[in-house]
Amino acid sequence: MSTMNFLVPQPGLRVLVTAGASGIGAAIARAFSEAGASVHICDIDRSAIDRLVTALPGVTASVADASVERDVDLVFEDVVGSFGGLDVLVNNAGIAGPTGPIEDISAAQWQRTMDVNLNSQFLFARRAVPLLR
Repeated sequence: MSTMNFLVPQPGLRVLVTAGASGIGAAIARAFSEAGASVHICDIDRSAIDRLVTALPGVTASVADASVERDVDLVFEDVVGSFGGLDVLVNNAGIAGPTGPIEDISAAQWQRTMDVNLNSQFLFARRAVPLLR
């Protein structure tokens, strides 16, 4: 088997892509969808979600802030309700965060970056692992 065969998603997989409405997340969602996977995305941007699900009619979606535990719980309710389980989590959510001199960055800006870039990874992994076993 060639290396390329390992890079092609298998049909029938149940996939969740966080921050899946644009950029890298949307490209990943498209690749899985075109390979025959059932794909659910979540994103904070409703208009980007609407554009993606219009372009990829089989994809389902939730509006969610990946750093908010209740939003994550609702995403998993949607995924399990739609797919009955999960085979793949693409834990893609992240933001660039504040830039500039450190003395100009507020604690709230820093905390938001940590919440999205670190805590969201934990929240999604914690909910996904029991489904992936």
